[in-house]
Amino acid sequence: ASDKSTIYKYDEQQDKLVDPVVLVDEPLVDAVVVRNDDGFVMYSTLLSHNSGPELNVFKSESLTQPFIKCDVLDFGKGTARMAGAILETNQGLIRPAQDCMRDYGEAVLFYNGKNLVGEVRPAKNGKYAGTHTFNVLNNTFVIDLKRYKYYYIRNTVNKFFKN
Repeated sequence: ASDKSTIYKYDEQQDKLVDPVVLVDEPLVDAVVVRNDDGFVMYSTLLSHNSGPELNVFKSESLTQPFIKCDVLDFGKGTARMAGAILETNQGLIRPAQDCMRDYGEAVLFYNGKNLVGEVRPAKNGKYAGTHTFNVLNNTFVIDLKRYKYYYIRNTVNKFFKN
């Protein structure tokens, strides 16, 4: 709502967020921060282009200092939006991205640089409409699937309107 991307400290005694620092003076969607040798890199799409082709890259020397935009990567389609943390694999760094070409979060695509190397996509006739998050912690996968439950409402309402 502020059109900014802000980080806060958590004050346990007051049970509230304090000391806001604006990291990026733009509204971001699904930002992922990665530590590297030079500090931190943030990958994100802008709220105004959240399902578009452009992945914005920001850098900062500290997690609590403003990030500066250093690059914009064009994927030429709706697959720039992040779908989870960068994965360190035996094939190198893999970036999970959302397939938003037709609709938000249809599948998770895996990129090594700009090369598509895999995907997680629900079955076409299954009960899930898509997936938009993929994370790994130790030996555990975290996947957020999208499911529409409108058919319960639609079936109930259709009973009243059938000829």
